Amino acid sequence: MSKVSLLVAVYNTKSFLSSCLDSLLQQTHTDIEVLCVDDVSDDGSWELLCQYAQKDKRVVAVRQTTNQGQAVARNRALQMANGEFVAMVDSDDWLDSDALEKALKVFEEHPQTDAVLFDLQLYDEQTGGISSYSSEFDTAVLSGYDAFRLSLDWQLHGLYMIRTSLHKVYPFDTTCKLFSDDNTTRMHFLHSREVRGGGGKYFYRKHPESMTTKVSMLRFDYLEANLSMRLQMLRENVPVDSLFLYEGHRWQNYIGMYYFYFMHKKHFTIGERKEIMGRMKYILNTFSKEEVPKEVRRRIGYRIVRPFALFRVQEEIFFRIRGLLGRNI
Repeated sequence: MSKVSLLVAVYNTKSFLSSCLDSLLQQTHTDIEVLCVDDVSDDGSWELLCQYAQKDKRVVAVRQTTNQGQAVARNRALQMANGEFVAMVDSDDWLDSDALEKALKVFEEHPQTDAVLFDLQLYDEQTGGISSYSSEFDTAVLSGYDAFRLSLDWQLHGLYMIRTSLHKVYPFDTTCKLFSDDNTTRMHFLHSREVRGGGGKYFYRKHPESMTTKVSMLRFDYLEANLSMRLQMLRENVPVDSLFLYEGHRWQNYIGMYYFYFMHKKHFTIGERKEIMGRMKYILNTFSKEEVPKEVRRRIGYRIVRPFALFRVQEEIFFRIRGLLGRNI
């Protein structure tokens, strides 16, 4: 049984995969298992994983039979996890060499801690620049509920090491192929006794080919992922003020998705545009004016109006005016 299980979902990231795996295998804490699940890559990622598995027995490589998305792949890795602690590492990211050692030290010194945040560093592949995600809460000791609340609008990021026993109770949300892992982070925080900073550096690679940045239909999974979070909060009976905070965040995300559509609609086929508008029409009806804070929904372009056709008119005018003012970038 390894001390730490590392979950690595892989899909067409061969260009970055070696730097990710090397960073895990070169950790100063060596008692690890690296559980890699390939989601039917077609760029040679699977073959590269097999090479690593042959060289180092700590690497376990399995392959899905069909492409099912990151959350399903991560859950398969989670099912195989034998470590006392677990961390998710995206296959195009990497860890500093002492990241696991630092996180484990926090767990050892503070037995009530259930999750330890990594020190998140944002690496821009195009410029080579690195910026820190850090906030005033990164090194604080937080109750699980406080961490949960801060994560609702991402004042607190979602990359950490967690006790495996807790993670297996709350596996990855498989509502969507993308973005629903955000919900899992929040559930982990909500059910933690304590959340602490003090972990080593996690380097998050921003690049044009990332599934969360490229123009594709999968970007609109954000709509259903956000709705899934709302439904989970209702099931968990979280305090109303936290629900309202999240609904404000969700409404701003919704407007942001329409902006994404407005800027990239020429990229989509007529059929895809109809599908997108159908999804947005459905999601619009899941919002309540009473739950979205007034300071959010009273801003120009952010009013909750129905029917959907009227909402579209509002947004088209709003973003066209922004464009004339040079604000659509």
